Amino acid sequence: MPQLVMVESASFDNPEGFKGVGESATIPVPAAIAVEGALRKRGVKAALTEIPLTPERVLNLIRG
Repeated sequence: MPQLVMVESASFDNPEGFKGVGESATIPVPAAIAVEGALRKRGVKAALTEIPLTPERVLNLIRG
């Protein structure tokens, strides 16, 4: 049976030594929700289904 080996290494980028794990995938989500909400307030039936959110994708949503 495989053995789990813990390996720790501190980050020197901040005083606490913390490292981020997985946050990068969640950063665009609030922005996409805000854009979708703004479009819906303007009468656009928007459903953002993919990121990155580019100007071309927003224009395509507006145009239908």
